[in-house]
Amino acid sequence: MSAPGIAVAPEGRRELRLIPALEKNPQLVALAQTPPGKLLLLAVFSVVLAVLQPSWLRVTPFLVLTSFFPRHRRAVVSLGTGVLALALPNLRGFDPRQTGATLVVFSFAAVLCTGVRSASGKRRLNRPVSLLICVVLAYSAIIGWRPGLFAEDSFAWRVAEALATYQWFIGFALLDRLSTSADPTPLQVGRFMPFWGSTVTPFPKGAANLRKIEAHDGESLAITQLKGVKLVLWCLVLAALYQLFRSVVYEHLGVLEMSSALQRIADGQSPGWRACWASVLCNFADQLFFLTVLGHRIIACCRMAGFSALRNTYRPFESRTVAEFWNRYYYYFKELLVDFFYYPAFIRYFKKHPWLRRNFAVFAAVFFGDMYYHFARTPELVRDHGFQRALGMMSIYGVQCAMLAVAICISQSRSRGRSEGKGPVARWLAVTRVVAFYCFMFAFVDESFRFSLGVHLKFFGALLGLPVT
Repeated sequence: MSAPGIAVAPEGRRELRLIPALEKNPQLVALAQTPPGKLLLLAVFSVVLAVLQPSWLRVTPFLVLTSFFPRHRRAVVSLGTGVLALALPNLRGFDPRQTGATLVVFSFAAVLCTGVRSASGKRRLNRPVSLLICVVLAYSAIIGWRPGLFAEDSFAWRVAEALATYQWFIGFALLDRLSTSADPTPLQVGRFMPFWGSTVTPFPKGAANLRKIEAHDGESLAITQLKGVKLVLWCLVLAALYQLFRSVVYEHLGVLEMSSALQRIADGQSPGWRACWASVLCNFADQLFFLTVLGHRIIACCRMAGFSALRNTYRPFESRTVAEFWNRYYYYFKELLVDFFYYPAFIRYFKKHPWLRRNFAVFAAVFFGDMYYHFARTPELVRDHGFQRALGMMSIYGVQCAMLAVAICISQSRSRGRSEGKGPVARWLAVTRVVAFYCFMFAFVDESFRFSLGVHLKFFGALLGLPVT
């Protein structure tokens, strides 16, 4: 199910031509169900993964277990969570504060999930995700009341970092509280940051989604794993193209990276509108390459573990609208915002006013939800600047969120009112409009928060041909 006006990630509409459709070959499917075939798939996958990920040995043992002991797949995923969360971070030296902070957050999640499930009818627990958000904000406000209140490497900040890492995994476990087939609390906690990897955005969406996409017989497991091998091979091609792109653009052509272009403007220099456009266009391509390679690698590992997960980035340049591109560009982040912010707002508010209801829900997800997500995932911003100043620094990112929310509202309204042309010229014009909008929006992206809003506005003006100084 998707939010009104927001399509789910399409998959399998057209085959990749460069990498053959391995999962459609009956001989390969039959071979992949035999022990030698499984070993062959795991060997090929591991060799490619070793090129893409230096820490591939953290993943491969668990893939072997999920391949040869599929009935215990869920237990293996939980085992992987425990090893990655508690053991591997301490291989170079035991840090009791880091391990303790992770245990505190896991215990908090277990207590919250158990309490919500056993007392779901009580009013104070009807909105557990809202309670979780309030807890995270309150904790950040207390320990970040002023810079230096707690030491940088203190236990208090380790807990904040653990909360930032696992917040949305906890959130999906809470959303699963009313399901009749929900996993028990220990297994729910065992789904946090699975061994195949993830960002702070869960890839895929928690235990409920894993139950839906899990392979339940030998044939479906073989097909899913063949899709995983195909995807990791495609990921290897994209990773090579990404390295070539960065070498050509930034080293040989001398295009300024976004941070360098913003720094020149901050220093009172004018890179020129051509240099600014080159910078923002290459930054757009850079971010798209990076996210695609990262997402493909994670989802490929997830498929090898026996879960037929959708890709995170899927054919973004087939998008005709800003809303569709947002869905195809970072699917699991979009799903997070839809599940935690769009649906609650859409269900509860302005039920008698469809237009206002739909657009309010978009702003709840794309403006407030996006802003909160990026604030909550960077506890170091609060640690270094204090809670109040950190909130103020989010105003730059807020411009981007507001632009995206307005654009999605407009694109949804237009898609409801008229149909787009289907010719090649119409398609290219639609893609050009979408890319141009995202380039304008990326003028307000600054992950390090080094530059003021005024610097970003000057860069935005340079894209329009306005003088910088």
